Amino acid sequence: MTNATPASENDSLAQSLSVETVRKHFPAFDRVNSEQPSTACFFENAGGTFPARYVVDHLQQFYLQHKVQPYGATPLQQAAGDAMDLGRNRMAELLDMSVGDLVLGPSTTQNFNTLATGFTNLLKPGDEIIVSAQDHEANIGAWLRAAKLAGADAKFWPVDPQSGQLQIDTLQEMLSPRTRLVSMTHSSNIVGAINPLESIASTIRDAVPQRVYLIADGVSYAPHGLPDIKKLAENGIDAYSFSTYKTFGTHLGVMYVNQELTEQLTPQCHYFNASKSAAYRFDAAGPDHAAIAGLAGIADYFDKLYLDIGGSKDTGTADRARKISQLIKQHEQKLVEPVLECLNKKAVRIHGSVKADAAREANIAFRANAKEITSAELNSALAKKGIAAGHGNFYAPRVLESMGITDLEDGVVRLSFAHYNSSDEVHTLVNALDTILTDS
Repeated sequence: MTNATPASENDSLAQSLSVETVRKHFPAFDRVNSEQPSTACFFENAGGTFPARYVVDHLQQFYLQHKVQPYGATPLQQAAGDAMDLGRNRMAELLDMSVGDLVLGPSTTQNFNTLATGFTNLLKPGDEIIVSAQDHEANIGAWLRAAKLAGADAKFWPVDPQSGQLQIDTLQEMLSPRTRLVSMTHSSNIVGAINPLESIASTIRDAVPQRVYLIADGVSYAPHGLPDIKKLAENGIDAYSFSTYKTFGTHLGVMYVNQELTEQLTPQCHYFNASKSAAYRFDAAGPDHAAIAGLAGIADYFDKLYLDIGGSKDTGTADRARKISQLIKQHEQKLVEPVLECLNKKAVRIHGSVKADAAREANIAFRANAKEITSAELNSALAKKGIAAGHGNFYAPRVLESMGITDLEDGVVRLSFAHYNSSDEVHTLVNALDTILTDS
């Protein structure tokens, strides 16, 4: 594992991120020619971020130089395998975890489907699973199907109908001697609430005597500061997955599964790989080889950005990621503050906290008075002003239903921020909202 950042180095590190410094690492912001689509005011980052320059470099190198079946006897095949190994190892370093516990799949949705299918031998008739109504459907539907196959009972952990928040007291009341699994999101892709996973794991341990597995969806959380898998694992999170195409990389799902759980679940791989590590046992499809190689570019990006802010070359990859993640959160919180201030004055309902603080990630979902303007119309109006947002239910219709929204296709407007967004872009966004929306 990595060494802690020396105190003297902390004194020399930049205390905030410069957008100009960040953007030089993203080819999307290179002004190649006037025909290139504009990246200005891009606030649909939760749907997928721009890739870092080094991800593109690794991907291009793989396709141009050794796009062959890897791990063969020739130097060409060995080079392909080496590139994939580098991607896996660098991602494990970045997350501070063992590469043997790193599962890669085509998406987080598929990772949860694979994991849940593996649970069908562990779940028994009469067992209970609890799924959060706040989640993306990827971390709901898979578990409902697994419960049905196993004859187990599924219960929803409801959200507060006003705030969309999950209440730990409610979970405590739901836990019973039959509870076997709890699945939940680290942060909501709708209401933006960051859930205290470690406290929830502790609550579960204290409430019931039996082993209850805690599964977490980190897709919405990871782009705003990478998860510290080592810390999460030490504090009771048994499996965690997020998507790298939403964290500046290629289109893959990254999943951690703890070793104890891995050994109990039914392998979802070819039988001859069943005795191997989690990376093999839950490899049900074999994700794109070049995309795996491209993962090294995410680690390269965090490394290079860390050096840009005055960090030492002697600091380990995971510690670099922790510091950059902290600065990302600080930068994005500053971006969100004026947008929430603006929306609080408008005839809209903000879904989730109306304040920018450490308990809220940099996603804002809101809905205007439908008689005035629909979410689709508002999204279109923003697009005409050069602002990319999104609207709909974002694959999380259950939380919207819980909050009283009946038109799930129109859903909400979502503005999602990344650390390469600037205060000037936010100023443009606020001016557009002022023009389009009426005051409350």
